[in-house]
Amino acid sequence: MPGAFGEVDDVVDLATRSDGESVVAVGGYGYQLQVGTVTGDEPPEPIYDGVELTSPSWDRNDVIWAVNRPETGGELVAMRPDGTELEVRSEELEDKDVANAAISPDGTKMALVADGVAYLGVIVHDSENRERVSVERLRRIGPEGEAIDVDWSDAEHVALLSGDEQDTDDDVPVEPEVYLVNTSGSENSSRGPVPGATSVAADAAEGIVVATEEDLLLVHESRNRWVDVDEGSAPAFS
Repeated sequence: MPGAFGEVDDVVDLATRSDGESVVAVGGYGYQLQVGTVTGDEPPEPIYDGVELTSPSWDRNDVIWAVNRPETGGELVAMRPDGTELEVRSEELEDKDVANAAISPDGTKMALVADGVAYLGVIVHDSENRERVSVERLRRIGPEGEAIDVDWSDAEHVALLSGDEQDTDDDVPVEPEVYLVNTSGSENSSRGPVPGATSVAADAAEGIVVATEEDLLLVHESRNRWVDVDEGSAPAFS
């Protein structure tokens, strides 16, 4: 990546704003949210310190999202680009351990993984309090199995990485598998298993990319075929 983010080595994940110019990154090897520009030379500016941060997003309402994962359980955090924190409400997530989250292209919905289950929720901005936002009407999406990661392919489809630790019938390990899930709930289309997959990124134009535990990036080429294209650990599209 060009600019200041291309010169740092402690960034583990990042996302771009819809204008393609601004970036929010998980830096500090997972403990800090930083904002900066794609082309500028100014160093990234820290805006939030967490415990184990994942899933940075910058939505169309100029709200930055992430998942903070202290020992008490993962939770959603949201803030303005200047670091002003927003109150995030979700009664349905109060007792759940959130692992990953992704904001829809239009900023109105959220796909997330909590307690090993993939959910779809609606993002509601409080009309009376600009510093409050909520995630409501959660419903489960995707096939049976432990959800690992999610990302939006387009406004109506979520790429879901799913896999069980083992086959309960014969005690044989089951490889993680990628599904393209229609948010209406009408279809879960498999894109095939990916051995050792740990995270997924999707884009309507660019396709689906996964990272593996061996720090390899694989792109979905056709049907159930995946091709090794590079090294890396946190795929993302701008």
